[in-house]
Amino acid sequence: MGLDRGWRKNLVSSLLKEDLGGSVILDLGTGTGDLLFDIEGVLDRKDCSLIGMDFSSQMLNVAYEKWQRKGSQSSFLQADASALPLVSNSVHRIVSAFVMRNIKKVLDSSLLEIKRVLKHSGKVSILEMYVPQNFVLKALHRAYLNRILPLWGRWICGSSWSGDYLPQTILEFGSPDQFSKKLEVAGFREINYRILLGGVAVLHTATK
Repeated sequence: MGLDRGWRKNLVSSLLKEDLGGSVILDLGTGTGDLLFDIEGVLDRKDCSLIGMDFSSQMLNVAYEKWQRKGSQSSFLQADASALPLVSNSVHRIVSAFVMRNIKKVLDSSLLEIKRVLKHSGKVSILEMYVPQNFVLKALHRAYLNRILPLWGRWICGSSWSGDYLPQTILEFGSPDQFSKKLEVAGFREINYRILLGGVAVLHTATK
């Protein structure tokens, strides 16, 4: 229902607190490029190099169509998050929105790859969706995922609706604390997270 735009805005706003001039910024799991284009729109061409990377060629095709319409300067690459085709210590900032639960099977190796390509003191900002911990909100959230979302999905997407995939990945991903622990095991420091909309979404940050 458009809430993802507000959550991405939180991530982008957090970037503006830093001096990003001359930075290389990687959007991991860029999908159709929404987050990357949001970042590009507010950086005002501060000599940054923006790279969008995704495993899905179909997603990247849509991103490329947007790229043409916007006259974007960003670059796009098809790649696997667990084997990034980038030189070690080459990226200043890595961002990612709603991707980690989709790569759960290779999550540990992907976090190690993120750390490998980040420069020393480079930072990662990760948006992800979770099950909120508040009892009432948790019940409403589960009802939305299991009853309302499928109706919306089938109405909007028809036969291309992904069925139970979205609810499953959210319900089975774990908690923000568990993900923070994975960041710690991968070797990150200054690990923090910010709750959004009562815990429906969470913005994680960490430093190499």
